[in-house]
Amino acid sequence: MPPHYSFQKLMDGIGKHPVFFFDFDGTLVELASTPDKVKFKPITKYILENLANIFPVGIISGRCLSDLQKMIAIDGIFYAGNHGVEVEGPGLSFIEPNTSRFRYLILNLLDELKAKLSSYNPLIEDKIYAIGIHYRTIDPLRVNDFLFEVTKILETPLNKNEIKVLNGKKVIEVKPPVEWNKGNSVKIILKHLKNDYAPFYFGDDLTDEFAFETVNELKGTSVLISNRNSLTKAKFILGSSNELMGILAQIISEYQ
Repeated sequence: MPPHYSFQKLMDGIGKHPVFFFDFDGTLVELASTPDKVKFKPITKYILENLANIFPVGIISGRCLSDLQKMIAIDGIFYAGNHGVEVEGPGLSFIEPNTSRFRYLILNLLDELKAKLSSYNPLIEDKIYAIGIHYRTIDPLRVNDFLFEVTKILETPLNKNEIKVLNGKKVIEVKPPVEWNKGNSVKIILKHLKNDYAPFYFGDDLTDEFAFETVNELKGTSVLISNRNSLTKAKFILGSSNELMGILAQIISEYQ
């Protein structure tokens, strides 16, 4: 298990040009039964706005870009949606070039999932370039049957290398079969910033492990937000998003 993160460790690793990257669900906000029920607290938005007045800030999420921008609504920061496939920010607009040609396949698969899984009443989310299959609200006694049905539906396109599948916290992400992840979007943003930035990345889910690995390779700081003993590539661990906000508030007061 990684050592516990602290304000002093942040200050020790901050370097000359820090840039702060955050996952959204489970990192900046508490997880909810469905994505639309997530609460982005005013104090969290206030802290991020103040942090962004001092350092570059990026939010990298599995949500689609438009949803992420609408939820956060902070000007002057970088947003990366669909696990980094879509990136926008000051002077930057990027879409992974091989992704859009799979849109038709994603739409057809979306219709099939909705039709065949309707009896379970899951949330099946169209994220433009991906599908989110959320099962947090399904009766626990039916979850295994539900996952078996999902596996049957995805088996053929997966075997034909038409999709990639990622497992998160009570969600299955169906993506085009392109070699792209949150770590790639970290690199895109850092390249755009040009200076020799020291990246910090905070995340809570399996999909954040790609970004942890990238940040570690760049000699940055990777922090897992979790209250459990977890296998992770992150160098440090924090127990909750509230604890993270406390550390960020401290750094803001240090630099203002």
